[in-house]
Amino acid sequence: MDADGESGGESAGESGGGCLLAAFGAIVAFAVWTSSQRTRLRLGGRFEGHWANPSAFLEIPLVVLAGALVPMVVWLGALRLLRGRQRQRMPRTAASLLAAALATGAIALLAGGLYAWWNPSALDL
Repeated sequence: MDADGESGGESAGESGGGCLLAAFGAIVAFAVWTSSQRTRLRLGGRFEGHWANPSAFLEIPLVVLAGALVPMVVWLGALRLLRGRQRQRMPRTAASLLAAALATGAIALLAGGLYAWWNPSALDL
């Protein structure tokens, strides 16, 4: 047992929290992708006499995978750094909450970056 009175390893709440963060990141990335001007143009807006480009659908697995992996990697990395080897640096609950906050920030940065990349005209001043 560690200092918090819990056995080693991750608790069910931590594992569930990581899965929820990954699912939330995937949903946010997919929502940003579907709402972008670039995707709408490629799938439905006839650009220069061309019809919809079905290759846009090849991006979907990559977008969802990136949306799931980025927050998961940030969350796991933050947990490892905050707990340390001795598990004495920070209580388990505080480390989990701070790691979740960092992963949520990573989701926000991912969504902002994807929006800026897929909507370049939105950044024109």
